[in-house]
Amino acid sequence: MSDENKQLLPQVRAPHVHTKEVIEALAIQEGCLLAKDMGLSHIVIESDVQSVIQAVQMGRYEGPSVGNIIQSIVELLSSFPQGQIKYCPR
Repeated sequence: MSDENKQLLPQVRAPHVHTKEVIEALAIQEGCLLAKDMGLSHIVIESDVQSVIQAVQMGRYEGPSVGNIIQSIVELLSSFPQGQIKYCPR
């Protein structure tokens, strides 16, 4: 994740989490919280976990362990004047 100046932001590790969707959703959520704390107004989140990107873009996720995190990400992204999330394949 990087800010509007293409500066890389710190990565977050989530211990004891077993699925890539949960790990990625938590990392995105933490990145949004960090960007908000830093006072950024324009953020672009990129991820290679397409299911999480689609869930955020649609505002819902079917899996029980990620749904609340996705909702939090949607709410956080809406708090930025220009916040977007996009899929970036490896």
